[in-house]
Amino acid sequence: MMIRILVLSSCIAVLALAQTNIPGETSTDVPPSSKTTTTSATTKATSSTTENVPTTVAPAAPAKLPTWTVKSANSTCLLLTGNFTFAVTYTAASGNSVSDKVDIPQTAQASGSCGPFLNSLVLTWGQGNLTFMFIKRPVYNMGNVTDDGTYGLTSVFGRLTVVDPTDSSTTPAPGSTSPGGGQTFYISVREPGFMTTPLHNSYACESYQSLAADKTGSVYLEMTGVQVEAFHDGPSSDFSPNQPCAKDTISSILPIVGYVVLGLLVGSTVGYFAWKHFGRAGYTQV
Repeated sequence: MMIRILVLSSCIAVLALAQTNIPGETSTDVPPSSKTTTTSATTKATSSTTENVPTTVAPAAPAKLPTWTVKSANSTCLLLTGNFTFAVTYTAASGNSVSDKVDIPQTAQASGSCGPFLNSLVLTWGQGNLTFMFIKRPVYNMGNVTDDGTYGLTSVFGRLTVVDPTDSSTTPAPGSTSPGGGQTFYISVREPGFMTTPLHNSYACESYQSLAADKTGSVYLEMTGVQVEAFHDGPSSDFSPNQPCAKDTISSILPIVGYVVLGLLVGSTVGYFAWKHFGRAGYTQV
């Protein structure tokens, strides 16, 4: 019995060994199945809305006024800038009284002369011409002229032709901008104390000013934003430090005076009511 068991065990072992070494058989480990997950990405389209923001346009800066100059050799003796307008009243060809404004254009041509005691500036344009005369008032020391003193406008004269729309003779000739006729006024102003300024300084006046420009009172020369310097030294076309006119000085002082007066009124009112309250209380206690 024992022998049978041993023989059977040997046979089983031989069969197992033979099965393990069968040629052509390969033992391969099968990897675990990999599960692939596909994620679908959903793209959400975003619509962008562009708002039209209104563009704010900055106001244009006022055009800088040109400066008319008078030169002698390499030296500039006279500088002038500003707005100049003639206010004219006349009887038109139709018989009606007409009030008109005539500007001296900024394109007016400048000429003039430079003298030791007299400077002149002549403005010429299509409808007329205007001459400004400035005189020097030097200071004398021991009979000699010093570099101190003042200058000022002594006279203004010229000619102005006003176009009358009811008069056919005022139509400009072909190729010309000058009127062929119309109302002609002769300007004549004597103002020996006007624009008086220390030498080596410029006269400046932003305020409105006017001068009666003829003897009949039909023409007035209106001025704003004026700056002028006569007897200027050197080649530069820049104004020297300016001296403000009386109107500009008053305009700058008036707000200060107003605040002072307002402060005094408020202080007086408060003081009155305080005295009225505490004064009566004191009398009542007595």
